[in-house]
Amino acid sequence: MRKFLTLFFAVIALVAITNAQDNSSSIAPLYDGPNWGTITDTGITCSGGPNMNVIRDDGSYENGYRSVSTGDSTTMVQKMVMPVVPFQLTQMCVVWTALAPSGNLTFDLIIYDTTGAGGTAPGNVLHRVNNVIANAVAIFPQHSRYSYPISYTVTTRSVFVGVRWNNNPILPFFHSADENGPVSTMGPGYQRVTTTFPPTWQDISIPFPAWKSWGTRLEGTAPPPPPSGQQITICRGGLNVPILDNATARDSMEVVLGNGCNIIDVNVRIDTVLHTWVSDLSFTLNRGATSVLIINQVGGSGDNFINTVLNDSAATPIASGTAPFTGSFRPSNPLTPFNGAFVSGWWRLSIFDGVGGDTGFLRRWCLVISYTGCTGGIQTIEIPNYYSLSQNYPNPFNPSTSIKFTMPKGDNVKLVIFDILGREVKTLVNEFRNQGVYEVNFDASSLSSGAYFYRLEAGEFTDTKKMLLVK
Repeated sequence: MRKFLTLFFAVIALVAITNAQDNSSSIAPLYDGPNWGTITDTGITCSGGPNMNVIRDDGSYENGYRSVSTGDSTTMVQKMVMPVVPFQLTQMCVVWTALAPSGNLTFDLIIYDTTGAGGTAPGNVLHRVNNVIANAVAIFPQHSRYSYPISYTVTTRSVFVGVRWNNNPILPFFHSADENGPVSTMGPGYQRVTTTFPPTWQDISIPFPAWKSWGTRLEGTAPPPPPSGQQITICRGGLNVPILDNATARDSMEVVLGNGCNIIDVNVRIDTVLHTWVSDLSFTLNRGATSVLIINQVGGSGDNFINTVLNDSAATPIASGTAPFTGSFRPSNPLTPFNGAFVSGWWRLSIFDGVGGDTGFLRRWCLVISYTGCTGGIQTIEIPNYYSLSQNYPNPFNPSTSIKFTMPKGDNVKLVIFDILGREVKTLVNEFRNQGVYEVNFDASSLSSGAYFYRLEAGEFTDTKKMLLVK
């Protein structure tokens, strides 16, 4: 039975909120089911169809709410959890009610991230569709539903979604709301309090404890799987890069692939980082001008990252894990900014220790890159973190051998061969070399069998090793 329409005002933080109530059960059947279907009322169709529905509720809308901040605006949003990530939004459906039909309502569809209030409230605006229109709405409990195209790919597990409209002049429109939905499936709802500066967000359940959800739904689809391609795993091991207090440790590699190699997915494996109190650490991955903060001060007072895989598709965010970190986690920020770029280029892992008292070492890390459209071979060029001179190979040798050395920065280099009496018999390198890993061939065809020495001088670094020529 239809009850009398009531209107009341509540003053919360200097913001008046209007609530139009009706307990009619005639609305609920129109919204039952996983989608809204193609039911038409007041000449407007809100299509459902086969797309995946995001918001969870019982489909009934019993009330209308409106914040009134004269001369300002109303914003009402609700947290919605994506069924998969990434998720391509295709449309937003909105229900309005009104005290009386009076003109048209122009408003914005708006999406926020969840970074506000320490990760519990709306934060930054991610996407906005300006100046959409809802036509005159009949007297409550009559209502109108509208469907608007919205093309936006959500790359995080949840966002805040809603509407924003101007209250000056005050229009007799109410954003429809649900008070009967199951609480366990509802994301929190917020209204924007604009009488303070800066504006703040207020949980709508404070002025209206019975609130369950707004009359807003998102629909969309999971994007198709990425094109089939190849995958490579590139690791930097045998490291001993120190992670010192209030300093940044870095390690780099260059990946060189054939032409047309495009990234379709990147995972990072922090294979071995030994460090006490890992919440001191922030990890950043760079490729060219693209930089992503992949781990940001997680794990509390625990120690170490052992075989920690950062994967955008992982179920558990890294912030929810515990140290020692082992297994697969969603990174602090998505790795998708690397997608579409060429695989070839310099990749660098940086680890910043922002707190004193605990140090450690980077021992090994890997990139797992899925790519497509690539031709040619694969090679990696490493940027070492220290000078080194390796033992020649083969040794003993006849008549030639290879000598490998590494340079963490560009410098003048001299590589010289000496006989057993200390006489210089051949200079292999005497020039400026850039940072990198080098391998030089030594041909001893003109020399007699016996022991020889080779010495590397690079900047302030000097090292000498012995080799044996056997003919």
